[in-house]
Amino acid sequence: NEPDGDGDGDGTVIVGAESASVQLAEGEVLVVELGEVNSGAGATWDVDVEPDAAVLGPGRWVNTYAGDEDPPPPGTPSTLANHLDAVGPGVTTIEFQYNVRGESMDPPRGPGRIVLEVTVT
Repeated sequence: NEPDGDGDGDGTVIVGAESASVQLAEGEVLVVELGEVNSGAGATWDVDVEPDAAVLGPGRWVNTYAGDEDPPPPGTPSTLANHLDAVGPGVTTIEFQYNVRGESMDPPRGPGRIVLEVTVT
């Protein structure tokens, strides 16, 4: 089973929520695209299990609104991603959990949990 990942040529490897594993080089940035959320309705993703800090640096959440209005109206859905720097070689796992108003939501009421194995070379 080949690792997922789509490098965009600038040292960034992008994976979607459906990915189970990814491989990237030390110094690259891993972007985990978690899809659409409505934070105004209390929906979000959290890191449930942190990765090994010797392999991946702390994540940075990026919330992108695709509409034309600035600022976006309250309750407007946006796209959420977590950006992590590959800081050292090794294998680690990061787990994300979908939450609504602070409570974990498993299917069918939400996307549930994502477990991603990351290999840094």
